Amino acid sequence: MLNKNVLARDPTSYRLADGGVAKVAFPPDAEQKAILREQLETFVCEGAYADALRRMLDAFNAAAGRRGDVPAAWISGFYGSGKSLLAAMLGALWTNLEFDGGATAEGLVQNMPSEVRAALRELRANAKRLGGLLVGGSTLGRGAQHPVKAILEVILSATGLPSGNDLRPPLVALWLQEQGLLVDVRASLGTDFDRAAREFLLDDTLATAALKAKPSLAPDIDTLMDRLGRQFEREPEPTVELLIDTARKALIAGRNEMPLTLILSIGAET
Repeated sequence: MLNKNVLARDPTSYRLADGGVAKVAFPPDAEQKAILREQLETFVCEGAYADALRRMLDAFNAAAGRRGDVPAAWISGFYGSGKSLLAAMLGALWTNLEFDGGATAEGLVQNMPSEVRAALRELRANAKRLGGLLVGGSTLGRGAQHPVKAILEVILSATGLPSGNDLRPPLVALWLQEQGLLVDVRASLGTDFDRAAREFLLDDTLATAALKAKPSLAPDIDTLMDRLGRQFEREPEPTVELLIDTARKALIAGRNEMPLTLILSIGAET
């Protein structure tokens, strides 16, 4: 008897969409979302995988809503042991990621243990009470190299704000939020918002939209451009204090409460 004959699915009849190497990217683009769907459909949620999911969810649920630090989890293991896959599955299940046709992350996982389902139900109940759910994740080192910038890049991307190596575009976006203009400016610029935010010192698109939304912001566009230039001329030093302050502002922007947030930071394999 051949090995393939004892498996639930003949591995010679198909190819894994991820090539056998799981990646962590939240929010996922269309390609990564298709990969996540296949990973969820084939995820063997038992043994160490199931126990790890339950332990992480139980620890977070126990701390949800309480003041103080929320426990972090460290996923360790040898190369190829499934660390990134576990993180990706947790990220997809955290918000119960939805797919075309009405499928959900939780619904795609076969034979999920009752203890894991119970922990996910508790997480959703906490989310209804405490401000919703949010997940962000990436492989550190593939974007910004500074650790503060790298973590902020994950958080800003998860919240839909401009992200990248330069901290000024997201800080300008958060300034718009403080002025009560972010929603209107984003609606006005649509898909051009990120570009306009990145080029706010060279292009008056963002300033024009802000002034249109709030004429009292400045006497004219030149005055507003000068104001933005003075306020955001230099990128601030990426300190821990800046990380905490910016993360809090980003997570609360447009919300009444800060969501229950999962940040997945994956170290690059060497």
